[in-house]
Amino acid sequence: MSSLFALCISAFILCSPVRADDILLLCNLNSASPITLSSQQLKRIYTMKTRVWSDGTPITVFTLQTSDPVHKLFTQKLLKTNIYQLDRIWNRLTFSGQGRPPIILDTEEEMLANLKETPGAIGYLSGEIDSSKDLHPIQIREP
Repeated sequence: MSSLFALCISAFILCSPVRADDILLLCNLNSASPITLSSQQLKRIYTMKTRVWSDGTPITVFTLQTSDPVHKLFTQKLLKTNIYQLDRIWNRLTFSGQGRPPIILDTEEEMLANLKETPGAIGYLSGEIDSSKDLHPIQIREP
């Protein structure tokens, strides 16, 4: 009976909805100072309009699949748009030849690994993943 209880608790934890407070925005930059972006700067990065950090390092943007609940929450709460508008922007960049969309990853574990390996990378995770000391959290400053 106790194993059934443990299984039920595990299923509940794994299926719990992700809250906006649980989204960690991270980057791989050599910076001694805290990294802060405005919500508009973050949106410009994720719509591929801003392509380099202030120190000149190219930005590599990572994102999760459109169907991922963490991606949906990130898009709604931090970018303040919906996933379909963001997809439309990325498709327009691709098909017009004006740019490339972000690199889409399947899991948060892949996101974490790619963030650690890619200088200048930006991405997001749910609060349930250990982000490690190799990455810098990004604070969002509201206008």
